[in-house]
Amino acid sequence: MGQKGYLGIDESNHGRFPEIFVAVYSLFDCDIKPAYSLSEPLEVMYKKQIPKVKKKKNVEISDIVKKRDFKYVLLTEDFKDRFGFEGVRAIAYAELIKALSPLELVIIDRDIDPLLKENMARIIHPQKLPDVVAENNADHRYPLVNMADHIARRLFRYYQPFKNERSYPKYAEYMISPMGSAEYTALVKESLPRRRKD
Repeated sequence: MGQKGYLGIDESNHGRFPEIFVAVYSLFDCDIKPAYSLSEPLEVMYKKQIPKVKKKKNVEISDIVKKRDFKYVLLTEDFKDRFGFEGVRAIAYAELIKALSPLELVIIDRDIDPLLKENMARIIHPQKLPDVVAENNADHRYPLVNMADHIARRLFRYYQPFKNERSYPKYAEYMISPMGSAEYTALVKESLPRRRKD
């Protein structure tokens, strides 16, 4: 991947764990073209938004990405217990960016605060953080994020039930293994103080 591309990121479970974060990589400008302007009236935005793809058991991920690439990371609840929800997101976003660089633009399906962005920059250092667009409902506005949303939901169904042991050869080549949680301790600053132990 010598040419700088675009990345769309979405998550499967939005705050419930285990959580799957998916990034789709593309070189196509059309994948980052917004379906509507945020200055348009609400009723116009609703009409123009990209619909979520309906559940189809026979849809393969290769049919979704076509001439694009994707990676995903699965983070368990122990990461959330150690770093909080925002810390987990910083770790996932940063690892996906590292895996699919070089990048010109990253679009994330949720608003992010400055501290989360700082944590991302620390994790990917010495790499430079690319331009990041973070919007709620980005999966309805950008085709690339819509693909990531579809794959995240597809993978979530594939991995169910999480409690059962199972081998995952089908999508293993696309999975990113994060560092051990201890290695992120010096890199991820908490947005909220830890709970006091009674």
